[in-house]
Amino acid sequence: MVNWLASELPWLTQSVLLLITITTYILAVKINRLRGTLLWLHPIVLSSIAMLAILTLFEHSIEAYAQEVGLLTWLLGPATCALAIPIFRHLRLIHQAGIKMILIICVGGLTGPLVTWLILYAVTAPDWLQLSVLTKSITTPLAIDTSRLIGANPSLAAGIVILTGLLGVLVSGPIFRLFNIHDSSARGLALGTASHAIGTAHAISFGEKTTAFATVALCINGVATAILLPWIISAFLPLSGT
Repeated sequence: MVNWLASELPWLTQSVLLLITITTYILAVKINRLRGTLLWLHPIVLSSIAMLAILTLFEHSIEAYAQEVGLLTWLLGPATCALAIPIFRHLRLIHQAGIKMILIICVGGLTGPLVTWLILYAVTAPDWLQLSVLTKSITTPLAIDTSRLIGANPSLAAGIVILTGLLGVLVSGPIFRLFNIHDSSARGLALGTASHAIGTAHAISFGEKTTAFATVALCINGVATAILLPWIISAFLPLSGT
């Protein structure tokens, strides 16, 4: 039925799918607020599962769906640009943080992937799996392109990125409370560095200052990883014989 509508009335199909997608996400957010401690009840997970079930029920391909809701993908651009607003408003504080902030982002961005890689290396996991976790703390588009350059599995890398972001968001609250972390800049740097775009979106709930620092961390960690990781892999991979 959906496929017939897509061919006969494409504008109607697009409108309906956009409405269903937005409604599903809004409902997922409301459910998450009721029981937000469960990983599978995160809005991204819950809405993705719901949309996959709907598409499967009506035998509608994911590829066609991705094209028909392209408006939502396009809106990611303006939404990302909008993150520059809190940065601009807190530019003085970001400038004051200076080299200390950059050092924190670099150490945080290096520690998570390195520890994960060491664990996989210790258990002699396949090389493609080891390489796929190295992009775990950068946003999905960058992770997909970077993983291709270093010989990892792009699809697996994207899944690991999403899982990393979700776990980071879920454990951030308890960790902040456990270590009595109330500073907005510290919270923002932690969320943006460890949990990329998902963490930055979550930072909005902590306030504009937290969002500003999370966005800076997201950008610096993502760009630095995308530039340096392929160079590091190409320099050391031949020496390892893998």
